[in-house]
Amino acid sequence: MSTSPRSSFRAAWNRSGLSRYFCLIRRALTRIRRLGSSRPFLRSDSDPILESEYLFRRIPAWLDWVNLEAGTVSPQAFAATPKDTDGLSFYRQCCVDPKTVAHPEHKPGQYYVARISAEGLISLGLSLVPRPMPPIPGHTIVPELRWKAHGGDSEIRNRLGEIRDTLSIWAAVDIVFTPTETPPASDASTSYPQQT
Repeated sequence: MSTSPRSSFRAAWNRSGLSRYFCLIRRALTRIRRLGSSRPFLRSDSDPILESEYLFRRIPAWLDWVNLEAGTVSPQAFAATPKDTDGLSFYRQCCVDPKTVAHPEHKPGQYYVARISAEGLISLGLSLVPRPMPPIPGHTIVPELRWKAHGGDSEIRNRLGEIRDTLSIWAAVDIVFTPTETPPASDASTSYPQQT
């Protein structure tokens, strides 16, 4: 049984111990950047997204995709669900704070929030489209990460897998909000389907 090059690389990276040092350095640099105001200027949530902006990604705590002790986030946190027909959702830091993102009306306080730079997303060849969607301001979608975006093409599916792996590494070093209450145990009604 052979393993994919992506999983082999990831296993070697984790075994080398470099991933832990990379995470510590990235976290330190992120905190240094945050010494200034976390929201230096407010922009309208329909304004074009600048490369200098940061975006938040909400990650369900009940699915155990975040392991704070190990400093990891599962790539599944960046996989589209059937609801993501137009693209994966993010929220703009210049329009909303992480606590508001983590407390949607239907499941308040049961989400982690990770922060990722717009520059990083753009460098992966992803486009950021402002798509205001009340009640939470700053809603943005990434159309390339929509449900079944690969259309059955294995090359595109592999590329999307690499993008999810990269995003999960970046998210692991910048978790900006953790849930205050213990999430309920996962059950079939709250889990998300796997995208193939």
